[in-house]
Amino acid sequence: MKKNKLLFLMMGLLMTLSFPVHAYTTTDSGVPTGIAVGPGMVVEISFPTMINPDGCSFAGAYQINTGAVDTATRKAMLAVLVSAKATNTPVYVRLDGCSDRPLISYIFTDAYPK
Repeated sequence: MKKNKLLFLMMGLLMTLSFPVHAYTTTDSGVPTGIAVGPGMVVEISFPTMINPDGCSFAGAYQINTGAVDTATRKAMLAVLVSAKATNTPVYVRLDGCSDRPLISYIFTDAYPK
């Protein structure tokens, strides 16, 4: 019985260690300088300062992750971005992986600007 418990404990530990740890990067806040919308509700955004933490092949714009973010959420994100640009309100984006450019999984702003 003790051998089985030890075996299951070791298997669980090995399984836990085998899953990759995926980190994301949150940008400094900034007001979008450009917003583009294309077929399939693909949304691309540029900022005055761009980072490329995952070494994507193109770093001139970010793209909302169409694989992880549904269309309704992409539309809501687009509304936040357009509002931020129109009101000169800085936003942060969370980058998580690449297509050919860094992918955005979240967009957020301070609720009460300083």
